[in-house]
Amino acid sequence: MFATLAVSKCLSLPELMPLYEQGTRLISNDPMIAWPDRFFRGIDQALINAIKLDDAEAKLVVPQLSWLLTLATDVPAGWQAAGSWLIVMAILDPTAKRFAAVRQYLHRTLNVGHLDVFNALHAAWQDHIPSQWFDQD
Repeated sequence: MFATLAVSKCLSLPELMPLYEQGTRLISNDPMIAWPDRFFRGIDQALINAIKLDDAEAKLVVPQLSWLLTLATDVPAGWQAAGSWLIVMAILDPTAKRFAAVRQYLHRTLNVGHLDVFNALHAAWQDHIPSQWFDQD
């Protein structure tokens, strides 16, 4: 699981899914496990790469990571991966409901004090989504 970030740069998201499923089981069984930060950074990188996938393939694989919204938010890297998942889902299925979910998540990110995560999400996704999504009034 330590190599998740490195592996995410050379394997596609569908190839990484068994690794993520195993990591999810390990984290679910032991929430205090020592390596979730690296694991979630790898997932975040894979999600950034996922928008380069064929739409049909991405629409099949990315929704399987919905568990990020419940399991991943205990560490900043997990919070960031969950935000990236919401953004990718909004790109793949551009509906008002998805856009609102992204805006709400970004707003919550600031409210809980994850400024570094907000900035990282902005840097990673600014070329792929409307800049007003990051405007927080």
